[in-house]
Formats: sequence, C-alpha cells, structure tokens
Amino acid sequence: MGPEMLQFLAELAMHNDRDWFKTHKQRFETQVMEPTLALVSGLAPGLAKLSPHFQAVPKRSGGSLLRIHRDVRFSKDKTPYNPYMRARFFHARAGKDGPCYYFHIGPEKTGIALGIWHPESKKLARIRAAIDKRPKDWKKVRTAAFKKTFGELGGESLKRPPKGYAADHPLIEDLKRKDFAGLAEWEPEAALAKDFPKKVLRAWKAGTGLMRFVCEALELEF
Repeated sequence: MGPEMLQFLAELAMHNDRDWFKTHKQRFETQVMEPTLALVSGLAPGLAKLSPHFQAVPKRSGGSLLRIHRDVRFSKDKTPYNPYMRARFFHARAGKDGPCYYFHIGPEKTGIALGIWHPESKKLARIRAAIDKRPKDWKKVRTAAFKKTFGELGGESLKRPPKGYAADHPLIEDLKRKDFAGLAEWEPEAALAKDFPKKVLRAWKAGTGLMRFVCEALELEF
C-alpha cells in the first residue's frame, strides 16, 4: 500500500463524478482496490486468533469490502462515490446485523472500530439486559488497553432512560447507549506504514472484552 492510494482518494474527493472515475478506473484497481484486498487478506490470520468466528473475505463484492459507490437514493448529497475504502469483518453466524470489526482508509483520516452499531431493537434490549444482569463483567470491558486505544465508547445515546430502567441506575449512561463500539482515528499516513496490519490487530485486541461481552449477550460464539 503506497502514497498513490491516498493521492487517488484525495483526487476522487475533489472530482467525485462518474466520468472522472471511469477515466481513472485502472488507477483505482491497481492503486486502491488491489492493495485493500491484500490488506484484508493480511488481516485474516490475526483476526482468526482474536476470534475464529469473524470472517475476513477478500472479494471485490459480497465480502468484507464495502462498496465505494454511495447509496444516494435518500440523500441530498448525490455525489456517487465514497472517497475512502472501508471494510467490515462480520461474525459468521450473525452477518451484517451483528457485531463486527472495521477499518477505513481515506485522505483525511484512517480509522478502525469494533463492536455493534445501531443494533435493531431486540438485539439492543438483550445487550442492555446483559449490562444490567452482569455489571461487573460489563465494567471489565473498559480495560486500560481499551481506554488507551479508544478512549470512551463511541456512538449515540438516548436522552432519557430506556423503558424498564430507572434514571438512578448505576449504569444508566451505558444503558442509554444506542451503539456499543470502540472508535479510533489516526492520520491518513498510518495506513502506509509496513506495520499497519499489526497496528490494526493490536487495536482490535484491545477491544476483545467489548466484543466478547456483546457476542455473549447476543448468544454468539466468540
């Protein structure tokens, strides 16, 4: 993975239209797509050591990579492309609706994440119930390594306590969460370093407690 990848994505951000992309399609394939697929493949062995139940699938479509094409059907922003590359590594049994590992590479920021984002209501209720029933285990999620890597949990929260939980519950701020995720961002050039895959895996490892807790709450293997 070289600086030409970030250069291409920066140019795409400035020339975000189909004609420009068509003209530079070969650059996209060789400078962006192929290195990203190689990164997904390179992460596979380390991810399997973290958990054998999450999949790294290096395919152009239908695998871990997310489409560079934007879904503009319900958006005021009609630019057709995301000027960054993204990948999600799903649980084999839960698929796209379950917890996952994630990375993105772009001209402004390179980032990683893990956990579960906007779970549907039944899954959200089960995670909240697990926090309520296993408060000691939940508190262990925020290890020193987690805090160093991610700081606090990211995502959105309710303004009021969810139904069934008192406002003075000792973990009410966590119970109000709508997302249970660790999020970290680095400078774009982080993706160009030779040890980038190791850096991603170290960060993901720091979130093992969160991933294990969420999986157990949803009755998924970890």
